[in-house]
Amino acid sequence: MLACTACRGSDETSKQTITVHALAGAVGEPDAEVISHTATGQLIAEQLADPVGDATIETADGALISVIYPGDPSADTAQVEVVTTLAPAAGSDLTIYGPPDPDTSPPIVIGSLEIQPMQSITADSYTVQLGCVTLTETTLVDPIDISGDCVNTDLDVDLLVQATSAGALAGYVAGRLPLGDGGLVFQPAAWSTTTGAVPITLDDGVAPALDWVLYSDGLPFAAQPIAGNGPIWTGLVVDAAEVHAAIANGSIVQRTTREIASAPTTLEFGAADFLPPIAPSLALASETPSTLALTWTAASPGGSAVDAHLTWMVGTTAVVWDAVLPPDSTSVVFPPADPTLAALVLPPAATPTALLRYVDGPAASSFDDVLAAGIYADDASAPPTVVPKPTDGQIRESDAMGFISQ
Repeated sequence: MLACTACRGSDETSKQTITVHALAGAVGEPDAEVISHTATGQLIAEQLADPVGDATIETADGALISVIYPGDPSADTAQVEVVTTLAPAAGSDLTIYGPPDPDTSPPIVIGSLEIQPMQSITADSYTVQLGCVTLTETTLVDPIDISGDCVNTDLDVDLLVQATSAGALAGYVAGRLPLGDGGLVFQPAAWSTTTGAVPITLDDGVAPALDWVLYSDGLPFAAQPIAGNGPIWTGLVVDAAEVHAAIANGSIVQRTTREIASAPTTLEFGAADFLPPIAPSLALASETPSTLALTWTAASPGGSAVDAHLTWMVGTTAVVWDAVLPPDSTSVVFPPADPTLAALVLPPAATPTALLRYVDGPAASSFDDVLAAGIYADDASAPPTVVPKPTDGQIRESDAMGFISQ
């Protein structure tokens, strides 16, 4: 039998009750299934969430809670998210932030934008960024529809237009326009060819690969790799930034995401901004063909949670499983195969893509803090943050990709 070092008692202890809030993004997920099970995969209870995504479920000391987000079954390639974590103390609440349901409604067009630079430029392609969408055009002749998603708190429209020739930047213009009655004309006097610069300092011998995203009124712009200096585009109103830093050595990556709650003026990274690296140790240890079990070697890089992040395909369905546990854990078993999960079990001879991560957030000094803040698995396109994103601070993680052979 596998042992879970996160266990706080035996499977035979008396059962208790907790309340699980299953959210899809920021709203309740009424189609979520909540399962309570032991660390060795024995079912304790299961329940469908109510219309607001809540479920009060029986549990036990040392038990695990798994929440299944069904995704969109009508999609050509469906994605199901399964989040497993340690059950909190009896009588507590546990919130899981899963991936938001896809918005299939057409965008609401609230106006149009005409871009009419007064100075000509030699270019064969134009990239127009509006924060909500990025468009690539061969000319700037046709008006561009503006959807409501492009307008945030101030009822203005921000934009960055980059002109390229044979793939090289020839010039750019940026600005903020009042929405007015819906018809906007952007008519800059001249194209800019130089940017402002945010100096980057690397200390203690670290040499991370860096990229960033700049935010204007909460909308993302100018995502790109940076080195030496980070470019600031004249005319773009920048009020926040997100910087990604990674030190990679084969399958081992030290990764830090820094949130800056103002326009950045300088960037500095040193050894203390990264968790120490961990050695690959994740292994498949299935006890039966229908059981997916994982083991790994406990590490102490300083994180407040460990996340085993796996993805595999069952037909046209992508299954994403995040097992978020205390950092001293060394194993976990996929939830018991009820009728829903039976269709998601890892196919015979299949090997999932796998990532073992130790995660440290600025507001989480222990795993109890992680549970109290809720588990964030709300980004279906990448490994989740696990801990909430800080407004001003950074999330550090130490990753090891793949499995070791046994």
